[in-house]
Amino acid sequence: MAQERAITTHIKAAEEYLGAARKLIRVNEHFAAVLCTATGTERAAMSLILYLGARPATRHRHHEILETLKPLQRRKQKTISRNN
Repeated sequence: MAQERAITTHIKAAEEYLGAARKLIRVNEHFAAVLCTATGTERAAMSLILYLGARPATRHRHHEILETLKPLQRRKQKTISRNN
């Protein structure tokens, strides 16, 4: 019962993050949209892991996603600076 509740919670959170990402894309906040999408995907993966009966890792990988995306953000900032 508790596991079903956890799965449902992760799925709902994933849907909310993906909805937020859509809204962020509409207002040209692409970097934030990528982060929301990554977090939503992580939550969906967590629900699948639980559904399959496996035990998820206790440590999340948000910092690794941020590190991977830093060069993209720097390029965007340079482009914005040049255009202003």
